[in-house]
Amino acid sequence: MHKKICVWAVCDSESNNQMSMNKVGESHVFSLYVDKKEFKNNQLCELTDTDLVHRITHVLRLEVGEELILFTGTYRALITLEHMDKKRVIGRVVEFSQIHVLTPYISWFLPVLEREDFENALTMLTVYGAYTIIPFISQKSRRNWGSDKDFERAKKIMVAAAEQSKQYVLPLIEPVLSFEHMTKKMTEYTTVLFEFDGQSPRELLLGDNVQKKPKTIAGLVGPEGGFSAEEEALLRAHATHVCTLVPMTLKACDAVSLGMGLMRSLL
Repeated sequence: MHKKICVWAVCDSESNNQMSMNKVGESHVFSLYVDKKEFKNNQLCELTDTDLVHRITHVLRLEVGEELILFTGTYRALITLEHMDKKRVIGRVVEFSQIHVLTPYISWFLPVLEREDFENALTMLTVYGAYTIIPFISQKSRRNWGSDKDFERAKKIMVAAAEQSKQYVLPLIEPVLSFEHMTKKMTEYTTVLFEFDGQSPRELLLGDNVQKKPKTIAGLVGPEGGFSAEEEALLRAHATHVCTLVPMTLKACDAVSLGMGLMRSLL
């Protein structure tokens, strides 16, 4: 007779991995990304960016006296709003701290997927605190990626994910690599290739073989349609470990989310 398994999940905008840095009471305080802003405790902070002012006053509809979190990717500040008009918002910094990158450092080799799936993968990698994202092109890639416009769009996606999840460190996206260059770069990491015929996540990620490696850890899943036979052979020659996620077939972006989530949770 099989026992029933019941799983309770507390879903909130605040990641458990970030709890040590954020107060539980801040879980429902809105967070906004600001570029190149300096903070000091008890300092007045003036925001004049048109889009930012519009979001605070018309989208979030915040009022004087309410709190707001501003972050730069390096620093985070909790402010109390003291003045708002059509052109500026002024708040006082009541708490200021440096943001620390989540450890262990987990990088991700990300195949260039279809636009929506690629952006979903960027979102989840940001939420789970990926250190670097390394896009690559394989034989079955269906589009190119890597223009200035592509990187700008990617940053917007990651900023939105950071604002929602309160995981305030934005991953660094490296230049797009060819498949051959990507496999060579795999040797710089303890690389976990997620495939159908590998070790179980419990056996691999909770064992000493991954946790005691000195290198930065990296994950990798295949694109839509998988890899060619030649690519598969190269991957297995360069990967440190092969790990199985689930027995069913997942979309690539879902495999990224599950794999990264497991690594962040278990390592």
